[in-house]
Amino acid sequence: MYLRRLELQGFKTFADQTELEFTSGITAIVGPNGSGKSNVFDAIRWTLGEMSFKSLRSGRMDDIIFSGTEARRGMGQAEVSLTINNESGVLPVDYAEVTVTRRANRGGEGECFLNDTVCRLRDIQMMFLGTGLGGRSYSLIGQGQVDGVLNAGPEDRRVLLEEAAGLARYKRRRREAERRLQHAAVNLQRVEDVLAELKQQLEHLREQAEAATQYRAYTTEVRDLELALQVDDTRRIVSGLKRIATQTEAVHHDLHETAAQASVTGTAIDRDRVRAAELARAWEETQRSLLQIVEDLSGRESALQIVAERLKHNDEGRERVGSEITRLTDQRTQAEEALTALQAQATDVRSRREDLLEQMRSAEQSRTETAIRQQEGETPRGPAIRDQRSERGPDALAARPGASGRESRVARGADRRPSHQDHSTGRLSRPGDRASRATRTLP
Repeated sequence: MYLRRLELQGFKTFADQTELEFTSGITAIVGPNGSGKSNVFDAIRWTLGEMSFKSLRSGRMDDIIFSGTEARRGMGQAEVSLTINNESGVLPVDYAEVTVTRRANRGGEGECFLNDTVCRLRDIQMMFLGTGLGGRSYSLIGQGQVDGVLNAGPEDRRVLLEEAAGLARYKRRRREAERRLQHAAVNLQRVEDVLAELKQQLEHLREQAEAATQYRAYTTEVRDLELALQVDDTRRIVSGLKRIATQTEAVHHDLHETAAQASVTGTAIDRDRVRAAELARAWEETQRSLLQIVEDLSGRESALQIVAERLKHNDEGRERVGSEITRLTDQRTQAEEALTALQAQATDVRSRREDLLEQMRSAEQSRTETAIRQQEGETPRGPAIRDQRSERGPDALAARPGASGRESRVARGADRRPSHQDHSTGRLSRPGDRASRATRTLP
C-alpha cells in the first residue's frame, strides 16, 4: 500500500490548492526548517482521522485553517485529500485507488468523504485500523516521538505491537462491543426498575382500564343517544319547515289577493280623483275635502304595502295585517261615504247657485224693464232703446258689472255658511275649506 497523491487547500500554511504526487522511488521529503514538512505530515495524520489537536500542534480547529497574512486574507475552511494505492487489497474496500477527504470550517463543522461519498470519521478510522496507518500506529511517528517509543512502557509498546500485528481493529471492536453491552446492561436494569414500578401500579392501572372501558361504553351510548336526538330534532325541524313553507304559500296567496284588492282600490281611487277633479273645477271648497281624502288613502296604501312586505318574513303578523286591512277597508268605506256626502253637498250647492242666479237674473230684468219704462217717459229715444235692450235679452244682464258683483257677494255668502263635520278626521270644516283642498289636486 503506497501513497499516490496529497491535495491541500487552506490547511495551515497551504493557502492555495497544492497537489503533491508521490511517484515510485520517493522515500522522503527533505527541506530546510519552516518549509512546511511538518505541515504535510500533520495534513496526512489529520486526514487519517486524528482527533487530538495537540498531536497536530494546534490548540483548536481554527488553528489548522489558514489564518491569513498582511497581503492575503484568511480562508474559511481547510480541505485535505489523500489518495492511496490499494491494488494489494490491504484496505477493506473494493477500490484499487482510495481517496480520503476531510474538510473543516471555522464554525467547528466538519465533513468526511470516501471516494467523493459522504461518510463518518469513525468509518475512516476503522478502515485504517490494523494497516499500520491507524491512530497511534508505528507508521506515523512525529518529531521527538522516537525517544518516546524507545522509552515507552509495556502498555504503550503492546499497543504498537498489536497495531503491527493487525489486532488493533479487533480490539477496538471488542471495546465497542463491551461498551454497547454495558449500555445494554444499564438499559436492562432500567427496564427491570420500570417493570417493578409498573407491577406496583398494575392493580391501579387495571382499575383505571376498567373505568376507561366503562367510560368508553358510556361515551358511545351517549353519542348514540345524542345522534338519535339530533335525528329526531332534524325530523321535527324538517316537518316544521314544511309546515312553514305551506303557511308561507298561503301568506303569498293572501298577499296576491290583497295586492289585487289594492289594485282595485287604486283604480277606484283614480276614478274618484277624476270625479273630484271635475267637481273641484267648479267649487273650491269641495276640492279641499277630496285632497284630504286622497292623501289619507295614499298613506293607507303605503301602510298596506309595508304590512304586505312584513307578511313575507313573519307568520305571526297575519292577524295584525288582517285587522289592519279591515281597518283600512273601514276607513275607505268611511272616505267613500264622506265623498258621497260631499258630492251631495256639491249638488245641493250647485242647485242653490243656479236658483240664486235665476233670481238675480229675474231681479235684474225687472230693474232693467223699470228703468227702460222710466227712460221712455223722459226722452223721445226711449222706444228705440227699449227695443234694442229687449232684443239683447238676459245675456246683456250677465255682462253688466253689477251682475258679476252680485255673484261675488253670493259666493262670499256661501263661504259664510255653517261648517260641516269631517267624518274621516273628526274635525269641523267649512265647505269652502274642503273646496280649497280639492282644488290643490287639480292638474
